[in-house]
Amino acid sequence: MNLKSEKYFIRIESDVMRASLLSKKFTSNWPISPNDQSRLMTTISELGHNILKYAHSGEITIAYHESFGKSYFEVNATDRGPGISNIELALQNQYSTGGTLGLGLPGIKRLMDEFSIDSKLDHGTTVNVRKFL
Repeated sequence: MNLKSEKYFIRIESDVMRASLLSKKFTSNWPISPNDQSRLMTTISELGHNILKYAHSGEITIAYHESFGKSYFEVNATDRGPGISNIELALQNQYSTGGTLGLGLPGIKRLMDEFSIDSKLDHGTTVNVRKFL
């Protein structure tokens, strides 16, 4: 198994842009299509903006996994914010508690091959996604 990863700390708006741009550089070390690279950059940007908007700080890790002839990128976003009270509702298109278009989490779910979210009120949220190559 081959595993490589990078971690990005999200505290201010420029951290989100930096994470997205650095993820492009990171993913270019492996055979990834330009479309999948854009999907990962968009995902990292959306997750980073959610961290800032709702938790004010957190971290995003991107990792490349290769095992038994399969390879994929995994993105994990974690914060210690207020949590999501109704995950099912938060995953619906156009639902937002923050005055946005409500396309972030549902959009990420559509862009990636696997999506999971764990959130506990007053303890934070973790979103984990995978994009298979």
